[in-house]
Amino acid sequence: MGEVWRATDTTLARDVALKFLPPALASDPERLARFEREAKVLASLNHPGIAAIYGLHEHAGVRFLAMELVPGQDLAQRLGAGPLPVAETTDVARQIAEAVEAAHDQGIIHRDLKPANVKLTPEGKVKVLDFGLAKALDPGASGVPGSDSRMSPTVTSLGTVAGLILGTAAYMSPEQAKGKPIDRRTDIWAFGCIVYEMLAGRRPFEGEGISEVLAAVIMAPIAFDALPPSLPAQLRNLVRRCLERDPRKRLRDIGEARLVLEEIQTGGPEPSMAAGTPPARPRRLAPVIAATAFLAALGALGVQRFLASPPPAPPLRRFTVPAPGPFRSVNQSRLIGISPDGKAIASVQGGKILVRPLDRLEPTVISPAADPSLLFWSPDSAFLGYAAGGKLWKVAAGGGEASVVADVRAPLTGGTSATWCPNGKIVFGTGDGGLKSVPAAGGEISEIVPVDEKKETDLHDATCLPDDSLLFVPHSVNGRPNALWIQAKGKRTQLLALASDQDIWFPVYSPAGYILYHRHPTNAGVWALPFSLARHQATGDPFLVATGADVPSVSADGTLVHVEGSNSRAGRLTWVDRSGRAVAAVGPPQESWPFPELSPDGRFVAVDAKENDLSDVWVLDVERGTRTRLSAAGTGYSLQAWSPDGRTLLYSSGAAPPLTLKAKDADGGGEERTLRTGWSPSYSADGRFLLFADYARGSLWDVWYQDLRAGGPAVPLLRSQASEVAPRLSPDGRYVAYVSDESGPDEVYLKRFPGGEGRWQVSTGGGDWPRFDRQGTKLYYVVGDAMMEVDIALGAEPRLGAPRELFKRTSLGRALPFGWPPGYDVS
Repeated sequence: MGEVWRATDTTLARDVALKFLPPALASDPERLARFEREAKVLASLNHPGIAAIYGLHEHAGVRFLAMELVPGQDLAQRLGAGPLPVAETTDVARQIAEAVEAAHDQGIIHRDLKPANVKLTPEGKVKVLDFGLAKALDPGASGVPGSDSRMSPTVTSLGTVAGLILGTAAYMSPEQAKGKPIDRRTDIWAFGCIVYEMLAGRRPFEGEGISEVLAAVIMAPIAFDALPPSLPAQLRNLVRRCLERDPRKRLRDIGEARLVLEEIQTGGPEPSMAAGTPPARPRRLAPVIAATAFLAALGALGVQRFLASPPPAPPLRRFTVPAPGPFRSVNQSRLIGISPDGKAIASVQGGKILVRPLDRLEPTVISPAADPSLLFWSPDSAFLGYAAGGKLWKVAAGGGEASVVADVRAPLTGGTSATWCPNGKIVFGTGDGGLKSVPAAGGEISEIVPVDEKKETDLHDATCLPDDSLLFVPHSVNGRPNALWIQAKGKRTQLLALASDQDIWFPVYSPAGYILYHRHPTNAGVWALPFSLARHQATGDPFLVATGADVPSVSADGTLVHVEGSNSRAGRLTWVDRSGRAVAAVGPPQESWPFPELSPDGRFVAVDAKENDLSDVWVLDVERGTRTRLSAAGTGYSLQAWSPDGRTLLYSSGAAPPLTLKAKDADGGGEERTLRTGWSPSYSADGRFLLFADYARGSLWDVWYQDLRAGGPAVPLLRSQASEVAPRLSPDGRYVAYVSDESGPDEVYLKRFPGGEGRWQVSTGGGDWPRFDRQGTKLYYVVGDAMMEVDIALGAEPRLGAPRELFKRTSLGRALPFGWPPGYDVS
């Protein structure tokens, strides 16, 4: 439909796509009036899977549409690399069906549904473009030089009448190709063509020109044997029903296709799509390697002391639910939970939310836009809440489109919490202050439990009780989270205090009259504190319920779910080559925050690791495998930086931000020196500049730098309402790479240094831990478990290549400081 430009809406400060109308349309009053009428109808569409129309504008005689700018590649580009896996096809097809269904419900037909009009965002979301514009544009005969005629829309007359051929030849329905009147079933045919192509890696109808393609659409046999042999029967049957040439026999409603695809994704019963379809063979239970498992003890909480007063006591039942894949570490982040009605278990695994009804073998899979960091149920069990991309979200427990509850501009990960109260409020902590509240329907955020700033850094692990009182755990300024408190009727009361070397995590209320929590490290496991809800008081001494268990969750009927087994983060630093193949290990296994930093000569690596439950900076000899403790006990969430001469090592200490930046001789000699507040430091290659992130309430993390030769104070390089961390200077010192959550998820950006001019986004779809190679020709980063590489040329203007995945790393867990994935370094 003419040229498309990326532009900035200066009024609302957002990026948009401008689609300029072809001159033939803009100069024809009849066609332009018709287009304006249709555009108004299309602008009424409001669905997250449909690219929105913002307005029809004119400037200096030029007509153009302002539309939503959708990032990512279109499905046609994705199919250029070959067919999609069945699971990905099912997910993409379901999202297309949802968008088309929403339009059909408003009486709008797409008419030109094809892979080029389907955008795949970096977050895995689908956006359907140009909805209804085929009808609105009515662009006349095709014939753009250099275009693929098989993919070109063709029109023979004005208006939606018999004799009109409108659409794209390879995806036209037979009735459309014959110029007959069309309805929503023509979109269903095109949808079937798209699903076929995603599975087979080729279009169902081919030819050298429009006439041959249309002839194939009308009468050529469809090669269903090109579909994968292992295709689920209901998916194969769905494609056949969509590609019925007789519209009377074709699937009549795209909503039916959506239901089938949802059933395939959730593993539900196969719906009957057509008479005479042979029954599918029973599924085999796939073998499962359960690195971690859920243990559910129904009725009596698994312990005789938990039994409610008979008669009659419910039967005691225990069973283990294997995890379908390795858990990302759940320590310090609630990633499992049983629904209040006791009918389903939700968990976060592999960046997705799995909701497993206890009466079914297969879970419902919910795919958030960003990696969720915690889970919480609504009191009626109808919704799940989670945190992702600095926002609180909610989604129906049965799946569907998620919606934002609040933008909290904080990752809500290790040590933070969220809970959905019976009064309709969501209470949460962000790891940097008191507990806050927001209506579950969205609205104003207010602080409801402040910190005692003389004694506490933050309040976390909030849990709402049935009467809307709150359990929570304070993090003390000089210690650990070792006390349990309750806020009831405006009054704070301490229920339990452990020794200063112990932790309390994940307190939850059991209707049997207990508060359950995880204790660590001595006698680690799930413990129970007898408790009176009526008096808001502890009524006895705590006792151990399940040794080694973690993350307890209890339903209203007394069902206890917890993670079984140890949550140790013991891991080993490992060299891998560019394909991800492990080459050699470095040093012994340690429980660590895995942020390794190689010395400039590559002979040593510094890492913050735990031993005897104390976190310190260790220096490992790469060649000999020996290790030396460098720091004094208790560094906390440290990232290290070597001076360019390899003689000094910087690191941070502290239990919560702001952290203290310290320095010590890398050989272990000399005294530890306190520099200032700061985190994630790095030097310029010549040693002149020191960069670091620093934390301030109200602006979160900002990037600062200091000229060590000139002296003087540090000055801000990047300061905003977003969090900017992990600065790295290019080898030539002209550009700084950093991580910011200004657009939602963490992304890697470039800026000029030291002036801070310009801004270039390096990553697409998330990114952390930028690292330049030693020559300054490549920039590496990670997104989740994927190791990414970008070719760069850092001249007067940086030139950036497309990010490419080198390999998938073995996950060491997501419960890292502030929710970031494990670090790495490049030799």
